[in-house]
Amino acid sequence: MTYLLEGVSITLGLGLIIFIANSIITTMNPKIRGLINLIIGIFLIIIFVLAYILDNYFFKVAYYPYVYYIFGGVSILYTLTVPTILFIRGERQGFSLKRNKLLYTTDKSEYMYIIYRHKDKIFLKNNRGIIIKMNKRAFEDQVIETLNKKLNINVDEDHINKYGTVTAGSKKKSVYSCYLIDIDDDLNIQGFIPYDKYEVVNINGDYLDKQIILRLMLEEKFNIIL
Repeated sequence: MTYLLEGVSITLGLGLIIFIANSIITTMNPKIRGLINLIIGIFLIIIFVLAYILDNYFFKVAYYPYVYYIFGGVSILYTLTVPTILFIRGERQGFSLKRNKLLYTTDKSEYMYIIYRHKDKIFLKNNRGIIIKMNKRAFEDQVIETLNKKLNINVDEDHINKYGTVTAGSKKKSVYSCYLIDIDDDLNIQGFIPYDKYEVVNINGDYLDKQIILRLMLEEKFNIIL
């Protein structure tokens, strides 16, 4: 029973440290969160190894060796599982360790094309998604976070999915990074109109907008040149 209580105590203590550390991380990019959690895990393992060596071979004060084993086991388990889950999630959602920074060049303009969805309804403004022009200092995850705050929307990172890009134009190209974001409630903000997913084929919009909307509704990866 003593071992069990000690194990629960150590696990809860490490869990609190990990929870506080993750609450400080502001990025919604799962891969960056995974990398930070990997660094935290390695740091905890290093602390465990140093404490074990110092207490056992230098200070001779290791009266409860199982405490070190529990601490080390929990640290290793955390380091192997949490970053792996976040990296897999980031890969599925199309995120990059480079924080999805858009490459800014003079021969093309970079945009983000964002559509919010609640269940079977998507929300469009003027028959199109939200289009945001990017600059050379822009990161996609930060732009989405800022937009969510502006619209007063709370969204889990696993509900934010980048499905592809659309390139349009001949001389100076326009490149659109296309996102579909699932929200928990209707987007009841002036100017946004809900459309059933089966109605999107009848939307009276531009060809570019209709192509992006239809592709996002398919929820498959795409890279289109118009």
